[in-house]
Amino acid sequence: MSPPPPVSLPRGSRTSIVNDHQNGSHWVRYGETAGDRKNENLSHQLTTMNLNNATEGRQMQRLSPSFQWRLDAPEFIPLAVRRQQAMDEGPQQSEQPNDQLQCFLWELVNWLSHLYMEPGNFDIISHQISSQMNCVVRSERDLMAVMDKFFEICLSYPHFSYHAARLCTHFNLRFFAGREGASGMFRKVLSERCQATVDARFTMLTEPALLAQLHNFVLFMAELYLQLLDDGRPIEALRNNLLLLLDDLLKFPSEVNVKCCISALKCCGAYLQHYAPNELQSLFDRLQEIASIDGLSLCVVPALESLVKARSQWEKSSLQMLSPEEACAWAKDIAEKAANIVLEQCDSTTYYGPDGVPLTNEESEFLDEAEQQCRDEELIADGVLSEDDIIAEAYEEFLQMQASKK
Repeated sequence: MSPPPPVSLPRGSRTSIVNDHQNGSHWVRYGETAGDRKNENLSHQLTTMNLNNATEGRQMQRLSPSFQWRLDAPEFIPLAVRRQQAMDEGPQQSEQPNDQLQCFLWELVNWLSHLYMEPGNFDIISHQISSQMNCVVRSERDLMAVMDKFFEICLSYPHFSYHAARLCTHFNLRFFAGREGASGMFRKVLSERCQATVDARFTMLTEPALLAQLHNFVLFMAELYLQLLDDGRPIEALRNNLLLLLDDLLKFPSEVNVKCCISALKCCGAYLQHYAPNELQSLFDRLQEIASIDGLSLCVVPALESLVKARSQWEKSSLQMLSPEEACAWAKDIAEKAANIVLEQCDSTTYYGPDGVPLTNEESEFLDEAEQQCRDEELIADGVLSEDDIIAEAYEEFLQMQASKK
């Protein structure tokens, strides 16, 4: 009978030989050290092996002559199990940002910097960004990453709120245009990102390093409220968030906060006067209280006075307080009234030639005289007027002309 394959044992283990008198064989039982459960499992496997079969032992030596039992051997995982694990881990790996998206984010930083330096190239830059974004972004998760980078860059640039809001309006129209299921995705992600920044306003107010970004965000919200419309009307959620930001800014009446609030109201105050007059009145009351505080910078007081004058113009001008549809109807009514007034005050008749071009004054006067002469001849033929009446009328016109010359 061939001996079993050699087994490597850990240090400190005890061995004992157990004789099987019935079968005429013996086997070795390996003791275990304290706390070593792997040795116990190995001993159990050795005891359950059928070593009486000499042929099986010779086959084991022939197939693996250098085989040894090792307690520190790596875990064996079947190929089918490994494939299943790879399939389970596949979707998690696909959620990670791909290389194309990372490259686009770098390009986005360059394009926004270019637009900040050269705002006259807005049309070219906006179309370039939207075309690349439609090729790279494939899910809402990718769009959120793009939106985060967009906010990071735009809020770091001063005086960039107008172009940032204009870009958002352009992307809202161009992003996945015509593709099924993509309608409204950009506006949804934009609203969520704006709401996240609004929720973090107190943190940004208390940290000086983030205060400038908060001011840029307030001005961006004011511009976005004007430009991003829903069926020709401003979006109510943007208005509520903007009013909330302005109210919180005035709770910390520093010079920079008051200036930011004044700039935002100058931007969108006409719309707020029409859609939220009560909230706007409360903001102006708060500004009047701040203006009476001693120690306020002298440059803030003239800005407040100019804002009050601007509000008086908002109240007088019905065009600025109307929605776009109402403003169009108002302008049409004014144009019709003006045209009717001109026609009523016009004494002379306007003549048009065969080509549709109005005649000159001399040509119109000649036609008037010819028409008057024809009417006089008809009246004479009918016996209504006599030649003496015509001569007397002509003499009166002559006297009037002489008086006008003198």
